[in-house]
This record gives sequence, C-alpha cells and structure tokens, in this order.
Amino acid sequence: MPATQLEQAVQADAEVDPRPMPEPGRCLRLSGVSYDEYDAISEAIGERNIRITYIDGELEIMSPSYKHDWAKMYFHNAVLVLARQLKIKIRACGSTTHKRKSSDKGFEPDQAYHIMSIPSLGRLGTYEPTKDVPPDLGIEVDVFSKSLERLPLYADFGIGEVWRYDNRNLDILQLRDGGYVRIEQSVCFPGVTSELILESLEVMDVDDDLEWMDRYTEIVRERLNLGDDENSS
Repeated sequence: MPATQLEQAVQADAEVDPRPMPEPGRCLRLSGVSYDEYDAISEAIGERNIRITYIDGELEIMSPSYKHDWAKMYFHNAVLVLARQLKIKIRACGSTTHKRKSSDKGFEPDQAYHIMSIPSLGRLGTYEPTKDVPPDLGIEVDVFSKSLERLPLYADFGIGEVWRYDNRNLDILQLRDGGYVRIEQSVCFPGVTSELILESLEVMDVDDDLEWMDRYTEIVRERLNLGDDENSS
C-alpha cells in the first residue's frame, strides 16, 4: 500500500481499507517514503497503540502484541521499583515520538526516562523532544524480529543507556562514540545488572501487579543488600 493511501486509510479510521494496520505482533514495511509522508502518517495515527519507525525513507509500522506490551509494562514497573529502592529521582516520558527532519529519522521508544537530566527539564508533565535534553534511559522490547534496526535511532537521538530485551536475554547498553556497547551494570541505576532486571519477568507466583511489586521489591533489596524494607509494614 503506498504511503499516501495508507495515510488516507488511517485518517478515515480504516474506512478506505478495513485492515490498514498490521495485526498485533506483525509489521508492515514501506519503502520510498518521504519524511513529510511519514510525519503525516504519524500525526494521523495519533495516540493509537501503534509504533512507527522511520529511517532514511524506510517506514515500518508495528502493532504491538500482548506479549510485547506485557514485557514493556513489567520493565517499566521494575524501573519504578529500582528508582524507589535506590532513592533515584526519575521522570518517565513513555513512548513519546522522537523525530527529526534534518536526519530523516523518527521513532517511539518502548519506554524512556529522564534521570540524571531531570534538573534540565521544565515542570512535571512537560517534555518536548525537539527542544529538551534527551532521555537518559530507553527500553527496547523486541519479542519478534523487526526488519529495521532501531538501536541507531536511540543513538541518533542521544539516549545514553538502553535496555534491550529479545524475548530471552536483556543487554544493558551504553552510548559511546555514536554507538552502543554492552556493559555489566547500569549507569542510571548503579549496581543493577541485567540478571536483576530480568528477574522482574520471573515473578509469576502472584495474582496482581501490587503483589508483584512487593515481591520484586524484596528481590531488589536482597540482591543489592539494602536491608529490610522499612516501608513494608
């Protein structure tokens, strides 16, 4: 489907094509798409749960599966637990679209956070990617094979650390000299390893998210030798 036709379908809320978007867990890829066409499609999709990746004329549209969003959500919860237990200030900016016409690129991180850069931001609830400092941490969940490599996008937009999960392994990556290298411990959360982050997906013997948070908090405090949780009682 040409980019202009796809844009029309999205704007008409799927009346032009009853299935203009890929099914959950699948990707739709278009070539030869201009930045202006990408921008128009991105604006037309708006707040729908659709992820768009654009690199030098290549456009990929992904409808996240439940498995993808489940992993993303629990990594987000893990970040909040780690921040609370390590007493680190954090500000989430979610999957806010980052795009730049000058570099012919655009994408939405699965999750992103300001941590060390919070003092450079405005009041809570405000973030403008084209004007504000980039997030310090990004989370990339790749539970199925994407055709477009997204790490260069995180690097292009200056996101200093990325946690990349591929449905089995999690790598902590640090931006150095324009690319990412694997590191043993997080810079954003000192002492935190990929093994500890992955344990957030292994807490399965609970019934709800709040019980999960209590259990993962216990794990974090034990692994990082933080002592008893004074807030647990």
